[in-house]
Amino acid sequence: MAKANYTWEAHPKERRVHITDLYSDAAPTLSVTNDAEVVVAEVVEAVKAMDIDLAAADWVLTYTDTEGQIDRLLVNSDGNFDGFAPGPF
Repeated sequence: MAKANYTWEAHPKERRVHITDLYSDAAPTLSVTNDAEVVVAEVVEAVKAMDIDLAAADWVLTYTDTEGQIDRLLVNSDGNFDGFAPGPF
């Protein structure tokens, strides 16, 4: 199955980056939930260009899952996926 399909947007004033899962039954892929390690790595790398460090304690990574629930993706000090937490933040 293909990797997760998603978009992300930065909200610097809130110190938050938000991911929206674009999973569709018409074109099935992994969900963000099921591909969290890869998604977090990709987003952490992408936001570096904006001087955003998601490993910093004052930044939050949230996501809307395939059922519309907003939760958090935890990022450890090395910038890697570290689990899930209830959202939004």
